[in-house]
Amino acid sequence: MRKTKLMNKGKGKKVVALFLALCFVTLSGRLIAGERQGAKLLITKKDGQTVLSELVAAKQNSIVVLSYSGADEAINVSDIRSVEIMKHSRMLEGVVCGILVCGMAGLAIGSANDPPGFMHGIKSAEGAGIGALAGVPVGLVLGHLLGSPERFQIEGKSPEEVKAILEKLRSKGRVPDFQ
Repeated sequence: MRKTKLMNKGKGKKVVALFLALCFVTLSGRLIAGERQGAKLLITKKDGQTVLSELVAAKQNSIVVLSYSGADEAINVSDIRSVEIMKHSRMLEGVVCGILVCGMAGLAIGSANDPPGFMHGIKSAEGAGIGALAGVPVGLVLGHLLGSPERFQIEGKSPEEVKAILEKLRSKGRVPDFQ
C-alpha cells in the first residue's frame, strides 16, 4: 500500500513536467524568429482610407509602416482617425492549455477519490476526461480574449493622449527605439 502511494507521487511529478513542457512548446511562439517583426496594423485615415501594414516605427508626428507591397510609408498622425493592432488568434493554444490544465485538475481530483483494488485508475481517468472536456470552452474564451485586437482612437485626442498612444505603438514596432 505504501509503495503504491510513493509510485503515484512520482507519476504526478512526471505528468506535471509533461504539462509544463507542452505549455512551453505551444506558447513559445517566435523563439526561432530571426528578425524582429513589427505589429500588424490597420490604420484608418480621416479621409476614410484604410492601410493594412506592418509597424516599423512610431515617431513624434508620424507612424512609419511597411506596406505589403514592400514600400515604407510615413503617415502623419494628424491624418489618422484610428489605429488597430491586429493579433493572430490564440484559440488553439488556449484550448490546448485549457485541456491540459483542467485535465490535470480532474486527474488530481479523480486520483484522490480513487479506491485501491481491481478497478484502480477508473476514477482518475474519468476525472481527467471530465476536466479536459471542461477545459475546451475555458480555453476557447481565454484564447479569444488574448487574440482580440487593440484599438486606439487618435482623432479628437489631446496631444498628451496621442503621445501616450505613440509610446505604446513604439514598443510594438520593428525598430522600437526609433525617434
